Amino acid sequence: MTTVLNLTIPFFAVIALGVIAVRLGMIDGSASRIINVFVFNFTMPALVISGLARQDFGELIDIPFLIAWFIATTIVFIIGMIFSRAFFNGRLREMALTGQAASIGNVGFLGFPLMAAAFGADGVRVAATALLIDLILFVPLSIALLEASNGGSIGNSLKRVVKASLLNPFIFSIFGGFILSATGIGLPGPTERFVDFLAGAAGPAALFALGISLASRKFEGDGASIVVISVLKLIAHPLIAYVALTLFGVRGETLMIGVVVASLPVAGNVFVIAQQYEVMVRRISSVVLISTIIAVVTTAYALNWANVGI
Repeated sequence: MTTVLNLTIPFFAVIALGVIAVRLGMIDGSASRIINVFVFNFTMPALVISGLARQDFGELIDIPFLIAWFIATTIVFIIGMIFSRAFFNGRLREMALTGQAASIGNVGFLGFPLMAAAFGADGVRVAATALLIDLILFVPLSIALLEASNGGSIGNSLKRVVKASLLNPFIFSIFGGFILSATGIGLPGPTERFVDFLAGAAGPAALFALGISLASRKFEGDGASIVVISVLKLIAHPLIAYVALTLFGVRGETLMIGVVVASLPVAGNVFVIAQQYEVMVRRISSVVLISTIIAVVTTAYALNWANVGI
């Protein structure tokens, strides 16, 4: 456990530095946007490409993992919707946001740096596969449900989501890494040094940016629903993922990485969608904050279970 804490504490300490920088007035809104642009469009895509391009293409297309992850995330999404309806009298729009928050983790800004440090290229591979399913299937699903609740056109909404997804730097870098791996091109010559150099900044920059985003959040909203969503994301999701992955024959390090990815806190893009549709804004903001704080412990335990050899 000491080894795991030696890994996780520095990660969450960098997040804390982002919070402190904002609270001390060292960073304003414009500066945070610049950092996010650098992370989202350049360093994280470089980390993803670096982790995928040099791997054997046969290992990248892991069908059992894809199916198991889809099933596990679907189950958690549905459970979140049921809890919202049964215990908090949520309408379709609240059910959709609750399902998304319970099942979509912060793979981009927290998962990739942590998986890369703990598991190397294999960690990036598994995290990229999980993120691809989340962005292509479950984020559009929640938006479609939100549109349906507002009486909007689901078809037009899905078209906008698909277009936005294709332009998403994470999806672009995942497919780019797949292509470089499939063709055997890899990262030739100075390209490799450039991508690796840029990827080296991904972890600290992404974690610092995450801290900046958390600094403006406060604990507001229905405390009971915040606790339920946090428990579903941090505990139920990894447990259900473990069962699903095991049933589909996923073993070894891929199984362990999948469970750790499932243990990540609620993704920040859930809050972005909540703002766009003006649904559960304060509650989702609080869930992102609280789940990230609790993840200091839960993710450490997940990594300890995975017996990370670092």
